[in-house]
Amino acid sequence: MARTLSAAMQSDVVASPAETVRLLELQFGGGTVRYCTGSSDLTWNGVTWSAIGGAFTFAPTPESADFSASSGEITLSAVSGTIAQTIAGETFIGRLVQLYVAHIDPSTRAVIVDPLLTQRGYMSGGWEIREGLDTITATVRCVSRLVVLSEHRGIQLNLVSHQQSYPNDVFFTQIAQQLTQPVTWGKTRIRLV
Repeated sequence: MARTLSAAMQSDVVASPAETVRLLELQFGGGTVRYCTGSSDLTWNGVTWSAIGGAFTFAPTPESADFSASSGEITLSAVSGTIAQTIAGETFIGRLVQLYVAHIDPSTRAVIVDPLLTQRGYMSGGWEIREGLDTITATVRCVSRLVVLSEHRGIQLNLVSHQQSYPNDVFFTQIAQQLTQPVTWGKTRIRLV
């Protein structure tokens, strides 16, 4: 994955030791949530990135030809209970996750354009939420975006799955009513005595 810094980001990196924050975007079934490691909420790219109240780490996914080894974990540590509840109540398998590194202008507290996209992958494992005395840690396994090249998902025998590949085909519309009906497959033989 090629990584280049914008002109504004390059000049800021060279000029001063600005505050560095990480921006995490999780695309759940109920919508996209965005968190940052900053001390307060940030606005960038027309959306608000909520201060997480803790830290998060993103174990890098190795960029390798071996797709089975291309996985890592995101860990949100010392986060509030409301964040853990949001995560626990969402559908996430196969949904996109992106991690950016951004610099903050010390005088305006604005994100210097454009943050660097450092990781992109898909959530693949269940969220593991551990409660401590006064903190909560949430961890999820992620896989490389290249893993879809090695998987064959196929089509299930229902209307929704079938219409993802064939939007105008309604062949499986009546399947729900046919679930209890016997199906004769192949030739039936009548035995004569």
